[in-house]
Amino acid sequence: MRMSYITEIQKCMPGYIALKTNRTTSRLLDGSYMSVLKGRSMNFDELRDYVPGDDIKDMDWKASARSRKLLVRQYVAEKKHNVMFVFDTNRRMLGQTQGLEEKCHLALLSGGGAAYLVNRNGDYVSAVFASPKTLQYFPFKTGLGNIETILSHVRRATTLDNTTTVNTALDYILRNFRRKMLIVIVTDLQGAMEIKDETMKRLLVSNDLFFLLTQDVGLDGKKLYSVSRQTYLPAYFARDKKLKKRVNQKKEKLEGELTRRLNRLGVPGVFVNENEQIYEKLTELFRRKCGER
Repeated sequence: MRMSYITEIQKCMPGYIALKTNRTTSRLLDGSYMSVLKGRSMNFDELRDYVPGDDIKDMDWKASARSRKLLVRQYVAEKKHNVMFVFDTNRRMLGQTQGLEEKCHLALLSGGGAAYLVNRNGDYVSAVFASPKTLQYFPFKTGLGNIETILSHVRRATTLDNTTTVNTALDYILRNFRRKMLIVIVTDLQGAMEIKDETMKRLLVSNDLFFLLTQDVGLDGKKLYSVSRQTYLPAYFARDKKLKKRVNQKKEKLEGELTRRLNRLGVPGVFVNENEQIYEKLTELFRRKCGER
């Protein structure tokens, strides 16, 4: 199998993301989403001050003698996670981003970048998305080959005759899954606005949600193509300063509304504009979920 998408994703990943959080031993992409345990486990994490109730067996007497205060060893347990990716394959995704890149391609690299990072922790990656005639589901697996296969099928499903929404995939998840998952929704502004608050609330009962959003183009560029009309727009659209201002104001208003919705629900989301931003935006997205401020 040719790893075309994986190769491109690796170019966007300058290094391994290690995210410190306000919980000193909790990391999202460093250490397989470790969580703190008071008792013993396979992996030592750090020393901390003794508090009443700690197991005497975890005392580090030598370190306590050196520091002249009681210290205990803290251990962590690894948890493998199920990470579900929901891709928007509507024909809108064939349009352009503000950085004049194809939204579908940027969405694949962004979502694929997140999948690539969690795969490095050994976590399980799955995906669900709608093609024009059917819903496609890829079971939870590990490995880069799994990610490459998913991305290739998402690209083939994103066609001009695809008028589906991510709601189809989200309804499928609500009907068929009871396990706890991390759900990453990869879409654009309109796709996210089409998701009802009730749907997100139901998903949040048992899961964590993330939004990776490709940012739509304004009235910029020399050639503006309408995906819905399948034709180029007249050149005067881009030259009309008043029209351009109104379009940009409308876009900013909708982005603000979506941001407030997600904040109200406690769901992190970031807008990605071009390939060079992917690493930075993924860092920002997962850091928010970890609780960094």
